[in-house]
Amino acid sequence: MSGREDEEIHAYFRETAFPEEKDVISALEALEESDGMSVVELEGVLNLRRSQIDKVPKLLSIENPAPVIKHRSLWQRTAVPYKMDRERIDHLTHQRRAEWQEIQEYIQTDDCLMAYLRDALDDPLSESCGKCANCLGRPVVDPRVDAKLVVSAKRFLRTSEFPLLEGVAKAPP
Repeated sequence: MSGREDEEIHAYFRETAFPEEKDVISALEALEESDGMSVVELEGVLNLRRSQIDKVPKLLSIENPAPVIKHRSLWQRTAVPYKMDRERIDHLTHQRRAEWQEIQEYIQTDDCLMAYLRDALDDPLSESCGKCANCLGRPVVDPRVDAKLVVSAKRFLRTSEFPLLEGVAKAPP
């Protein structure tokens, strides 16, 4: 299931996956001047949204050695110098863009879907499966739905209650 808005959504997440360098520098400076700060405290000092701040310690804590550490609920600056690796970030962003392009090519291909996947995985035995929608020339599952079934399902969902016991749903008797 793919729609026109998918490209915009994917681009948004791809382009906002990493924090801005200025935000990283500001966070490191704030942590240097403290004995440690929670994300909420960083939020107040940096005047950034929580979603922007959350990315900073996540990025910094995976560095080796890390320029920040978390002690209980506080992030603390270590003595490790830090310079944002723009080349690595650009590489990862490019890789995500290429993966998105591969997905789009898969969605748009008229060839066998299984053969497409096998080719993408360098399978030397790639051949048409004869079972996918492209091989059959029609959807694998009939997209038509009986209107009576839809009404019946809606009625059931509106009038049914499912008690949850210890995280497991029990079907009604």
